[in-house]
Amino acid sequence: MELNQMNHSWQTQAAEYLSDSAQMQAGTQEENGPGVELALQNLIQAVWESPEYRRYQHIRAKVHELPQLEADIHAFRKKNYQTQNFADEHALFDQVDELEREGAQFRKNPLVNEYLDAELGICRLFQKINWELVLNIDFDLGFDAGQ
Repeated sequence: MELNQMNHSWQTQAAEYLSDSAQMQAGTQEENGPGVELALQNLIQAVWESPEYRRYQHIRAKVHELPQLEADIHAFRKKNYQTQNFADEHALFDQVDELEREGAQFRKNPLVNEYLDAELGICRLFQKINWELVLNIDFDLGFDAGQ
């Protein structure tokens, strides 16, 4: 898919989401109050307009034009996810070490490196949003989130 088509695609999806969300808002305003729904819509819009998200979408479109590279990136990310979440604790060190070696080699491709960096940028934005909510809303986690 061409870059302009991909950008148009996510912008169309964004517009559809906002339209659907506005229709759903009428039913949920009584539950959550109009302020939460409106703030959520504004947050989503702000993320879509953020440099991190725009960069990610731009690089994602470039990678999408190279199906084998895209498949290789997804396979690497899947392996990374599985290592982080399902690794045998006895083999974890070896698996992490292998993944780091593989990742260093894989990142020698500038487009792969740029894609993974852009993905990390959007993930950090999501983490920041989540942590700001956790730290600023009185919700008992059972531990000090700052330590």
